[in-house]
Amino acid sequence: MGIKVVFDFELNQIIIEGEEEDLTKVLKAAKELAPSVSEIRLVKPGTVKVNNGNQPAGLPNPPLANKGIRDFVRTLTLNSHFDRIAAVAYYINKIQNKQFFTVKEMNDLFGLCGFQKPKNMAVALSDTKRKRDYVENKGRDQWTVTTTGENLIMRMLERNTD
Repeated sequence: MGIKVVFDFELNQIIIEGEEEDLTKVLKAAKELAPSVSEIRLVKPGTVKVNNGNQPAGLPNPPLANKGIRDFVRTLTLNSHFDRIAAVAYYINKIQNKQFFTVKEMNDLFGLCGFQKPKNMAVALSDTKRKRDYVENKGRDQWTVTTTGENLIMRMLERNTD
């Protein structure tokens, strides 16, 4: 299996697809070639497909990537605080490409979105994990969206594009 590299300077990102042992060499070279690129993604083989000649599949469309969080959540039908937590977690992890978020970040972004904040965000995150499995705790105050949470938001996004 070879290496596939997609340079998207419009979105300021590089996507590298390939086997793990080869990726570190290519990652090092990509950082040297394009030091100002803000996002470099390493993906498993078979996940990068190019649509319309330039946009890798599975990544946010340029309009979505350029939206602020408030505009992003307004495009979704969020019926509960569990859904709102999943949406904010998705935005942080998948659109901002941050590996983890903290309770404080979630609390701050809830306010920024205009959502009513839970009395205790740490408890709300734990409840969302336990009851819906939309988020998970990866370490001390390190939260991330789960596949279940990601799928929920992706379904909502797909409904909006139909």
